[in-house]
Amino acid sequence: MMKTTTSILATIACLGVAFAAMAEEAEEPVLVEHQETGRWHISAGARLAPGVKTRAIIPSGAILDVTGRLRGADGSKRGRALPSGSSSSTEHSSSSSTETSSESVSIAGDSLFEFENGFVDMNDTTDDPNETWYWHFDSADAFNDASGTVTGSSAATTTTSSDSTTASSAGKTSSSSSLRSSFSEEVSPDIATSHESDLWGADFEVGYDLWRGERFTLGIGLGATFYRCDDAIRATGRAYAASAETQSESATGRIFTTTETTVDTSATTTETTSFTAPNLAGSLSEITNDNGSIGGGTADGLTNPDGGPNPSLILSDGSVTKTTTTETRTDTTVKTTSKFESTGSRSSRTSSRRTIDVGAEGDVETQELRLALQPSWKAADWLELRGSLGAVATRVDIDVDATIFVNGARYATVSGDDDDWVFAGLCGLDAVIKPRDWLELTLGADLRIGDTGMDYRAGLVRGTVDLARYTVRAGIGIRF
Repeated sequence: MMKTTTSILATIACLGVAFAAMAEEAEEPVLVEHQETGRWHISAGARLAPGVKTRAIIPSGAILDVTGRLRGADGSKRGRALPSGSSSSTEHSSSSSTETSSESVSIAGDSLFEFENGFVDMNDTTDDPNETWYWHFDSADAFNDASGTVTGSSAATTTTSSDSTTASSAGKTSSSSSLRSSFSEEVSPDIATSHESDLWGADFEVGYDLWRGERFTLGIGLGATFYRCDDAIRATGRAYAASAETQSESATGRIFTTTETTVDTSATTTETTSFTAPNLAGSLSEITNDNGSIGGGTADGLTNPDGGPNPSLILSDGSVTKTTTTETRTDTTVKTTSKFESTGSRSSRTSSRRTIDVGAEGDVETQELRLALQPSWKAADWLELRGSLGAVATRVDIDVDATIFVNGARYATVSGDDDDWVFAGLCGLDAVIKPRDWLELTLGADLRIGDTGMDYRAGLVRGTVDLARYTVRAGIGIRF
């Protein structure tokens, strides 16, 4: 087709050269109007609009709005899991208590009290069973300055014990079931295709010569062409694919429950002994050694290795107070284990698949109106070169049917149409051959200047139509 069009244009160009050569040889003035008959001319023929491009887009979302998705598109899983093996749960609880008791302990001249933080030894050189300077504590924190009381603490002792009990029970016969589902889907991108067609149309034109000279003529022409191209719009593709599977299981059996209770007991005992010496009340600064300890710590009361005095500890009543504190903590752990023992089971599986395809076909029909000034030059008695300069208005009608297939079967057909006008400038050249004065054979081409595109939306399909930039025509006409 391109070779044919190129040959036609080359022929017209050659005719134009011949036209110019003959114009130079004209012997008479060409701008003198001749009053001749035959100002009207009418022609009919065929016109070719090559390379009409169409683009079609089918949104996948619009297709799904018509068909819907496969059920289960949320991909959720429903149901409870079928019991298998065993399951367990553990609960912890704790409690604590404190018990304190005090007693009075008599002392003698040889009484010895040893603590973690110091000691008191009544066996010294004072010869008084209620008095001793043979005592020492590592820190003044052991001394109450207000009452003159020194407190010694023994190491804490801890005892632990554990006790466990187990109880089992069997439930009634029961059934259990589960439902598990899986889902996958793929929504394809919008389907987009392009197609190029050659449109053939019936061409009609009527013209009138406004002014005629010996060689030159100026006229006006009104033309119309009716094109139609079936299946100029084509689009096919898959818009959606999904699969779903559901598996159900059920079982009958009994649930056996075992409860294990463990009680852990921990008892921590601390003993303190208080020595009250009223003679030392308010004397903390006097009895504190250089290293922060208190008490001389020697039996003779003469030397103090810690660099301080040798204060006497005089007990007023010949006894000391011993306090025993016991803190008890109880931790209770309850572990419950449940085991399902099946006596029978049943399972089933269902699956489904859904594919959605679409195929669209559409026709393009155009009605073209042309209005142009037509200057022409008489190259010979039998040949005239006729130009065109004007505008063209093209009405484009789109009619599209989109057929949807679900799982390969026809589901629905959605039809739509659209139309609009396209306006452009026009220039062209025709070679008019005259076998007779009243008979004309026309061969020519027109060029569209400006926008040749149109957007359309027809049903599920949207896209563009780009009209041919140039057209070629051949026709036969009469002059009267």
